Amino acid sequence: LSGINTKNEASLLYPGPGQQERPLPSGTVHAVPGDHESWEVVVEPPFGTDVVKLFASERPLPKPVISAEVGSKSFRDGTRTLTRRATVQQELAGQKVINGFDLVDYYKGTAATLGFTLYEDSLFVQTRPH
Repeated sequence: LSGINTKNEASLLYPGPGQQERPLPSGTVHAVPGDHESWEVVVEPPFGTDVVKLFASERPLPKPVISAEVGSKSFRDGTRTLTRRATVQQELAGQKVINGFDLVDYYKGTAATLGFTLYEDSLFVQTRPH
C-alpha cells in the first residue's frame, strides 16, 4: 500500500514503521491498519488530491526504495510515456531504487517478470485545511 501526495512524492503506507508484512487471505475484506495495528496520517500543506495505491499479488513482490534522486523512466516532461511502456516496465523490474513516478510500472514489470498476476486499485483522497 503506497501513498502519492500532491507533490507527487510516493511513500510506503503498509507495512508501516515497525510493522511486519503478513500475507492476507484472499476472498475477504481487509482493513488497513488492521484490528491490532494503528497509524495516523498527518494532513499538511500543500492540500489537494492524494492517491493511495494498492498492489496485491498471489506471492510477495519485492518493494523498491523510492528516491527523488533517481530519474523517472515512466514520465518525461510531466507526461506519461506510453510508447515504450513494456520496455520501461521490464527495465524497472530489475531496479532496487526507483523514482516515485515509476511505482505502477515497477510493480507491473516486476509481476510480469516473475509470472505473477498483479492486482491494482486506487483511492483518491482530497485534503484541505480545517
